[in-house]
Amino acid sequence: MIKNIILVLVLSFTSTQIANAQIFDQAKYDERVANIESSSGVSKKAYLSFLSIQNQMEIDRIDEALKIALEVDTKKFNPTELVTYYQILAGIHLNIGNLEATRELYERILESPSINMILYKQLLINVSQLYLSGDNPDKALEFLDLYFTYEHSPSWSVYMIAVRGFLIKKDYETAIKYVDLSEQAHIRLTQNYNERQLTRFKDRIENTNKQITATREMLQRGLAGEDISWTEEKSASENEKKENADHDFQILHFSNPVFPKKAIKEKIEGWVQLKFDIDNSGKAINIEVANSSNKIFEEPALAALFEYRFNVLRNQNEDGFLIGTTLRIEFAFAKN
Repeated sequence: MIKNIILVLVLSFTSTQIANAQIFDQAKYDERVANIESSSGVSKKAYLSFLSIQNQMEIDRIDEALKIALEVDTKKFNPTELVTYYQILAGIHLNIGNLEATRELYERILESPSINMILYKQLLINVSQLYLSGDNPDKALEFLDLYFTYEHSPSWSVYMIAVRGFLIKKDYETAIKYVDLSEQAHIRLTQNYNERQLTRFKDRIENTNKQITATREMLQRGLAGEDISWTEEKSASENEKKENADHDFQILHFSNPVFPKKAIKEKIEGWVQLKFDIDNSGKAINIEVANSSNKIFEEPALAALFEYRFNVLRNQNEDGFLIGTTLRIEFAFAKN
């Protein structure tokens, strides 16, 4: 199914010393837009259509963005362009709270032959959560099962999505099994932390442990015949989102970097570690290359991050800026 280049996104927990720092060059970015290469899989015409939609979203003209998006002629779009289009349209519907339309668009993307495995797995989680929001645990668990087929080391929070599904079904015994898997995954995560990370994430680790313990105790009350409510578990989930997320930000929109033609020809894989701030509108600013495996990947990674949009979850300053965060972008070929 996965035949195209996979672009892997990994959020970094650690601060990285800047080596060979390179500030984002707006002129280079403009030149890239003007001369977008076919290797990105998106034509210049399609790219500019997407840009016009996102420009409206950036100034909170969501209705206008939706109008422009619905007027885009997609008949001649290739599979990669359709995936990008559906992602943008899903983002608009999610912004206005149309969860059913968002889910339907995600499911269209999942059927695309050009979707990479990273996006595929993330959308399986998203669709599962949207089905849970619509009180359809069977469909939610169906998509989660597919996710577990492809992901051999799920995070503790993904296991907790399964817990919520089985809780709604009142299958408390199975739900407890997934709580146990969630706890094991969290233990594995913290075992990989160094001393500095253990100190930095101490509160989150403790809160997660409390959440897992409280959920198990609640499910055991359900097994004993007590009437436990979804509202109680959902409240804990909302607290988890606020206090126990693994990162200070979430990605609302990402852009696939152009995979350099030379790297494709010579089958070179690599990565770029970027250091940047996030302003109060969700844009990446003060972007620098902290480190990279090969300079050939630096400019594409810088240009791609310029198009990202984030939601800052915590640790922002009084102006709403998140200062000194990092993102790692890897360039890799699909493994068939």
